[in-house]
Amino acid sequence: MVRASRNRKTESEVDSMARLIVRCVDNRGYLSEGPDGRLYIGPVDDETVDLTIGKLYEVLWEDEVFYRIIDDLGEAYGYPKYMFESVATWPYEPSGN
Repeated sequence: MVRASRNRKTESEVDSMARLIVRCVDNRGYLSEGPDGRLYIGPVDDETVDLTIGKLYEVLWEDEVFYRIIDDLGEAYGYPKYMFESVATWPYEPSGN
């Protein structure tokens, strides 16, 4: 038996949803290992990720810390929100930046 999700949206609902557009402002690596062996999120100066400073990206998904976008290699990946500034939503609604 296949169960449908109660929260599943129809195609027309998905198409009408506003999409967030962000601009990359930081492409330094963001995971570092602390002295205790744990991973920490924060800028790593000697590494870069597959994002272009100033390029616009559409947010596919977000949570409190990450935006999931298609990076410059064409892969969907989660990046920390501090690496971006919000530009607009689509359909177009300027964010005031």
